[in-house]
Amino acid sequence: MVGSILDNGLISAAAATLTGPAITIGGTLAVTNTASLVAAGGTISDTGLITADTAVLSAASISIGGALNATTTAALTATGAISETGVLNAGTLTGSSGTTASFTGTNSIATLGDFRRHWRADAERRPQPVHRRRGHQQRRGERQ
Repeated sequence: MVGSILDNGLISAAAATLTGPAITIGGTLAVTNTASLVAAGGTISDTGLITADTAVLSAASISIGGALNATTTAALTATGAISETGVLNAGTLTGSSGTTASFTGTNSIATLGDFRRHWRADAERRPQPVHRRRGHQQRRGERQ
């Protein structure tokens, strides 16, 4: 797929894999089994309805202003931010975000699975480990 994917109608399938630089679901994506949406380096924007047994969303950023209903699992992975202001219903929520993960909408999550926030810049701000040498504390990179 060369261009972005825009759904403003109804897509209904037993399984669906949508891949593109950006994906917008403004209508309804109704999938019986697994719905997989991948926008490598781009944004997934849900202003409509995504419903599936398992929903797997992976992108630079994910925005859920509509509704995401995943009976079994909702797996959200973003290298940047995840923002949910709509509706999120999931049996289990898993995933990770590179910056922030905000879930301020109307949510019903039976089980919170493995969900992580990864800060890439954190390593630069963390204090360096202290090494004991010759009876005093020495920080890594510090000359004796």
